[in-house]
Amino acid sequence: MIKILSLPLLALACAAQAPLSAQGCNAALMDVTAANTAVQRYGHLRDGAMREEVAVMLWLQRTRTQADIARVRFDSTPTLECFTEELAHDPNPGLIMPHRPYRAADHPRTRALLAHAREDLLPLVSALRNYYARPRPYVTYPAILPVEEKLTTPSFPSSTAALGCVYAQILSQFRPDLREALCEKGCQLGADRVLAGSHYPSDVLGGEMLGKAFATAWINQPEHRQLIKEVCEAEWR
Repeated sequence: MIKILSLPLLALACAAQAPLSAQGCNAALMDVTAANTAVQRYGHLRDGAMREEVAVMLWLQRTRTQADIARVRFDSTPTLECFTEELAHDPNPGLIMPHRPYRAADHPRTRALLAHAREDLLPLVSALRNYYARPRPYVTYPAILPVEEKLTTPSFPSSTAALGCVYAQILSQFRPDLREALCEKGCQLGADRVLAGSHYPSDVLGGEMLGKAFATAWINQPEHRQLIKEVCEAEWR
């Protein structure tokens, strides 16, 4: 179970990087989005645990298909389109008042809301990355061959995993009947970073923990609840 606890890590990182406050890293979110010992457990792995994660990555590398590769490349940067299949599904087609048929082009305000959350989240991801400074898997283990461009940014936590969870939670505010499917997709976005060879499994777990904690705090802020209500009435009803 995710615990939303205050922790000096992000506060320390934000204090050390003044521009973060201008990017949306505000104190109200900082107090509740920093994870404590749980995130640290994934951020500091012993050699044995790291070797086990590498073994998983090498197995996935040997078994991934071309369809897997196409999917992870498309989903590498979470967007509204990543959730199209889930949002287009109507689990209750017999309802007298069904939901409006889903088309991504009809939801510009939803897209803007996701972008708003992304801008608030990414400085927190960067703060943790700078703190843990874990190299990417392929930097430390050349046998790992990613299916996309090699990045030089630190590996822990995964921003895609965090964003996948945040977007799933926000979209669930508009379609609570699809919450389970949306959350499964959000988690898959993170898990596919391991399949892609770009992140360790623990990077993804840490990103998911951060994303879930952040989403709870972000959604429950009064100004965001109002925005969600307005977007819901404009584009989802």
